[in-house]
Amino acid sequence: MACGPGLHAETLAKSFLRGEGSTLVSCDFSKGMVEQMKRRFEGSDYGQKCGNKFVMDTETDYANLQSDQRVDLDSIIAQSKPFDKLVYGCLADNMKLPFADNSFEAYISNLSLMIVQHRERMISEAFRVLKPGARACISTWGREENMSVFRIFRQAHTNIGR
Repeated sequence: MACGPGLHAETLAKSFLRGEGSTLVSCDFSKGMVEQMKRRFEGSDYGQKCGNKFVMDTETDYANLQSDQRVDLDSIIAQSKPFDKLVYGCLADNMKLPFADNSFEAYISNLSLMIVQHRERMISEAFRVLKPGARACISTWGREENMSVFRIFRQAHTNIGR
């Protein structure tokens, strides 16, 4: 599962990760937000619970759209074993996610679609990293009739599977 922004990662991990090696990836384009997410996990009951692990990369700038760096998620998972639940956080941009194609069973983006420069690119990236049959949830604010992104999302959703 991939999600953003980072501060919701703890709530999502508690709600959706079912244990036995399940993983949540949380990205934010702000280094300060990723550092805050790391502090939250370090000080939380969730972060201290036996079997729960978290790895926060606050140094690598995957949010640089000019960079071709990729997260080797398989290696991170392998190095973190054994675990029941793993949360991985990094600095990344929704318009160019540093993950392999077909990596995630779910993608969640909270309140970022309306602030990215290229909304179509963000939606395309979400679908690129999702496994076939996976689900996406993109939340935003504003009324549907005032936002062109709803039409973009409907178009992208309609074209899936064709």
